[in-house]
Amino acid sequence: QGKATLQKTDIFRKIMWFSYDYEHTWYPVTTHRVNEILALNRAGDCPENLNADEITSTSNDINKDLKLMDKKFRRKSTLKK
Repeated sequence: QGKATLQKTDIFRKIMWFSYDYEHTWYPVTTHRVNEILALNRAGDCPENLNADEITSTSNDINKDLKLMDKKFRRKSTLKK
């Protein structure tokens, strides 16, 4: 699908977020899949896509901690007013 650029790395969940140059969507990819893609690239081959589908079933849980922190700090800021 084209060149993908790393946008964010979650070291605790071993997930790396990539985006393509032509769109603003970030795709979560496991570090295992990233290593597979890097090996293909070194061999001169390119995968058709990132295969981000492998973790989409848990995509609701991916940012769960961020949502909880956001909720926590939002509550604190409303208490100060």
